[in-house]
Amino acid sequence: SHLERFLASPGIKDYPLAEALNTQSFLFKRLYDESGDDRNIEMAIQLGQSAIQATPEGHPALLSHLNNLAALTFMRYLHTADKQSLAEAIQVARQITDSTPKDDEFWAGRMNNLGVMLNYRYNDSGDAKDLKSCIEVARDVLSATPDDHPERRGRLTNLASHLSLQFKRNGDLADIEESIKYAQNAVDSASPEHPEFAEWLNNLSVVLELRYERTGEMEVLDRAIETSRRAVDAT
Repeated sequence: SHLERFLASPGIKDYPLAEALNTQSFLFKRLYDESGDDRNIEMAIQLGQSAIQATPEGHPALLSHLNNLAALTFMRYLHTADKQSLAEAIQVARQITDSTPKDDEFWAGRMNNLGVMLNYRYNDSGDAKDLKSCIEVARDVLSATPDDHPERRGRLTNLASHLSLQFKRNGDLADIEESIKYAQNAVDSASPEHPEFAEWLNNLSVVLELRYERTGEMEVLDRAIETSRRAVDAT
């Protein structure tokens, strides 16, 4: 009924209506999670788009509604590998980050979401511009993440991963050295009891091996093996 009201009144700007549409979008997303029925994700996206169009200009809920739509279109890409869906998700994610002040508590998380989407597009396209954007976004996110933030180690690992991809592409030792530094930082700042500790150790061993393959330094290979053994032991 909310969607019918919106469709019957093109251009309507009404916050209660927009919020109802956004809530229904979320519920159809939940239905999609349960059923896998493509019709549910399509309805969720249609409702999400309508919620944005019905949100009054400048209303603080607009960014939340945009965030929902970006997540939905990205989810459709993950399910279908439709590149247009990924492009739409990135476009909305950029709109969100451009509209979020850097001192906002949600800015780093929203930038991180954008970086994840750009990384998927790089893996699809191999376009160096997307990889460069991934690295720039990851640097910005890390610089905005306090040392005691629970997401910091994951963000260190993201940056290390992007830099290792650039190293494999260009062969610049500075990239793999920086990658190792961030991967090591993630491990050093983590508790061995953390559920992702083994994964961070494994990431470090991978980038160490990349350096060994390039330089032939046996001490680097030894370090990679030791780190990999620690990852196995922590699993």
